[in-house]
Amino acid sequence: PAATTRKMCAGPESIMDQESLYLAALQMAEVYTIDGDRLQIRTASGSLVADYRAKVQDDTSQLAGPVWAWHGTQNGNGSDTAVDDPSRYTVQFMADGKVSIKADCNQINGAYTVDGDQLTLEQPMVGTMAMCPEDSLDQQFVQELSAAASYVIDGGNLFISMVADGGVMAFAPLQ
Repeated sequence: PAATTRKMCAGPESIMDQESLYLAALQMAEVYTIDGDRLQIRTASGSLVADYRAKVQDDTSQLAGPVWAWHGTQNGNGSDTAVDDPSRYTVQFMADGKVSIKADCNQINGAYTVDGDQLTLEQPMVGTMAMCPEDSLDQQFVQELSAAASYVIDGGNLFISMVADGGVMAFAPLQ
């Protein structure tokens, strides 16, 4: 039998019944399988006793730290934006939830949150409002970053997907 304390849980009312059923189910366990982030416990005849999924912690360790240089966007409308000089458009996510953006001749600071692979740049952000050169993509860059919905790091590069199938921004660590 499983060893447990005899401490009474404070509610909701049926929580102790739930505990008893859970412990009884575990007593029938004889076989387990692990497949990726999933653990299944079954009886000898194959009946499912318990089904668990590993909790994925917010892992910003790869996102936070590097200065990411924007290389371009594959837009949701099928057009692409290529960036001639990625060093003019960078973003750096700090471990403390702050974000620093260089949008050509402007510097912008703000905050961000991560929940799993979901990425949100909190509004409003604060920055300079200098007039950048005529060929600047500063406004497009900030607008696209503000529409961030999720991210993935693949092959050492960062890809940020925008809301409503707005496209995918591609970044590489600044060299």
